[in-house]
Amino acid sequence: MKKNTKSYPFRKLHLLYAVSFLMGFQMALGLYVLSSFLKECSGIDNVGIFYVIGYIASFYVLINMHYLIKKHGKSTIFLIFLSIKIAALFGMGLFFNSPFALVFSVWSIMSGALVWVVLDILIESYSRDKVTGSIRGVCLTVMNTGVLVAPFLASWIVEKMGYQTIFFLSANVTAVATVIVLIFFRKVNHNIRKTKKISEIFAIMKRRKSLGRIYYVSFLLDLFYAASTVYVPLYMLQLGISWVQIGTIFTVMLVPFVFLQYPLGILADKKTGEKEWLLVAIVLISIFTGAISFIESGEVIVWMGVLFVTRIGAAIIEVMKESYFYKQIGPSDVDLIDFFRTTTSVAYVIGLGFFSIVLFLIPIQGIFILLALILSTGLIPLWKLKDTH
Repeated sequence: MKKNTKSYPFRKLHLLYAVSFLMGFQMALGLYVLSSFLKECSGIDNVGIFYVIGYIASFYVLINMHYLIKKHGKSTIFLIFLSIKIAALFGMGLFFNSPFALVFSVWSIMSGALVWVVLDILIESYSRDKVTGSIRGVCLTVMNTGVLVAPFLASWIVEKMGYQTIFFLSANVTAVATVIVLIFFRKVNHNIRKTKKISEIFAIMKRRKSLGRIYYVSFLLDLFYAASTVYVPLYMLQLGISWVQIGTIFTVMLVPFVFLQYPLGILADKKTGEKEWLLVAIVLISIFTGAISFIESGEVIVWMGVLFVTRIGAAIIEVMKESYFYKQIGPSDVDLIDFFRTTTSVAYVIGLGFFSIVLFLIPIQGIFILLALILSTGLIPLWKLKDTH
């Protein structure tokens, strides 16, 4: 499907890359400390419920996103979600250690998920099929560069100055991204096709089986992120690893996202397609996620090695599933993009809801064996996936 980009200045795509960097940086500032923050504020160990509530809310908005965009336009909706995110982050900092902080945390989780969906829709408006992999690779690389530089800074800030500084800094970074959108994108209101009902979307997925299969792979990746984000930091703290050490480990862990995704996006466009890469990545991420269950020490080098390989797998899956999906649709297919982006909400709701129950029966490290088994099921739909080359 060919996409018309003549009416859109190329510099707009570069500005969206800048927004991606800023949002990646602010996301990573709080991403790995949030579960510990929720544990401290709520006084409970099983904090998955707060993520579940936030993602249930985001899921409801997502399935109605096309109505909102059709009525108000992409940039207006983007600005609304960014504003909610800023308010939520300031609220978490101002009302630290009170029930209000938990409420604002849920709002932050919800708005954070929605911000990425609308940013994806805007980027897709400036993409063309023959360079989709490259554009997605650049976008992910830029975003993950922001992600890479944040964890060590975040862990140092938490240890030296506390959680509040993290949330205030995140709010200000989000505000900068909001100003860019407000100045350069406030009049963007792309037309979309007639809205499809959820039953029609399911019918499309049933008819175009590759879309359903890549949706499941995307769900598995988001399930991995959900469990890793919440339970890995908690398990590491349980083993006596300090925040500064955790920040160092996570910084090294995230390196594959910066160096792998752009060249892999080009390869997917010009030579290989996505299927083979996805198969290799699922095997890698499944084996090394399961290996986390057997780590019983706080040796930094061991954690670095295992988590680094899991992120090699995750980085490959992320760019390849993005490249594959966006080659199947166009910029006006907002309803399909909305549905594809529900994988994050579904993964957090189903996955963390399930793992929260399981934690009453098994120790936290058992989560990773269970997660590895679930991830390995991705080999089944991938084997049947029709490649783009």
